[in-house]
Amino acid sequence: MKTLILTTASGFALVAAAACDGMQDDTVAERDDMGGYEQNEDTEENREDYAQNDTSMGYGQDSDDMSDTADLGDDNMSEDDNRYELAMDEYRASTLIGAQVFGPSGEEIATIADVKLDLSSGEATALILRDGGTLGLGGELVQMRPDRATLNWSEDGEANAFIALDEEALESLTTFEQEGLNDYRLASEIIGTEADLADSDQSVRIFDIVMTNAGSAEQIAVTDGIEGRFTDTAAVIPFDTLEVTQGDDDAEVTLDTDMATIESTERIKKDRG
Repeated sequence: MKTLILTTASGFALVAAAACDGMQDDTVAERDDMGGYEQNEDTEENREDYAQNDTSMGYGQDSDDMSDTADLGDDNMSEDDNRYELAMDEYRASTLIGAQVFGPSGEEIATIADVKLDLSSGEATALILRDGGTLGLGGELVQMRPDRATLNWSEDGEANAFIALDEEALESLTTFEQEGLNDYRLASEIIGTEADLADSDQSVRIFDIVMTNAGSAEQIAVTDGIEGRFTDTAAVIPFDTLEVTQGDDDAEVTLDTDMATIESTERIKKDRG
């Protein structure tokens, strides 16, 4: 299975130690403390306004065996009457990964490397920030409560994050360490994973995760295997159908749903336009 978080400049060293269970208050989000994402247009004026004001932080939106995969082509979608449209308080988890993070003076101080999830509740428990590094490689990974960031979204779906921490304060956050090659606490590990359908020999690929401004994962967008990569839409099913059984060396990912349900559900456009 792929590993999307790399922590050395060579890109070949993986962080494999278990994350500390006793995460400090600054690194674990309690559900009652989860803020709401604010949706703002990403402009230089907004960045200057942010730098001049003490803003409270809010979590805001703006090769496979084809015989064993589901056929989720666009033929199963009846035009707009079966289209899933993101609400104003929803966003795709994939849009956060790689987003720039700006400090109180408007300077870029980090990037968002990932979103850490509680699989049982779907709640986002931390943003994983990359301090330093280039092109998603190198640097140090630290974790921060999601409600300490405000996100601005551009019209094309790109996100930037703003936090009230400077570079020195960023270095004081707890280091994040990935748990092995398949750390399904991370949104990036769930996205792109092939999941078996319960009581079936068929499988689908998880294309993305739909999150809400409350910081919780609500939906999963899925496609069939290789063929699904060439379709324009993905089927949307509840996040709580996801089940991960973690073994010593690997994990089994299943979806507690059936093909009839997937074929009849709403579909989301893959592009962000």
